[in-house]
Amino acid sequence: MESARYDQSVDVWACGICGPGLFVTKGSLKWQNVVHARVIYNDILAGLQEKSPVSVENLLSQMLAWDPAERISAEFALKHDCFSDLPCADLAATRQPGQKRSRSESELT
Repeated sequence: MESARYDQSVDVWACGICGPGLFVTKGSLKWQNVVHARVIYNDILAGLQEKSPVSVENLLSQMLAWDPAERISAEFALKHDCFSDLPCADLAATRQPGQKRSRSESELT
């Protein structure tokens, strides 16, 4: 049996899977295995997809796309409109992925 091949999109999904518990259900999400709780997963995803395009829920819906080919990349996730209201959003947009913040940027947050 050939093992499944994973790429960077699985990391985006893993970050996204924490989001509903943090931002949507306020810690009440109790699934142990998303594959076994697929009905709940699909219901949550459908609710996220209905939210405003500039919301964190919209970003989560893109991070949680079941098909990796449809999932948002980390680069585009970091540029999502839900971050536009943050005090240092304009600075973050010019930083390359993985690049550390300068001291002056750190003081803004």
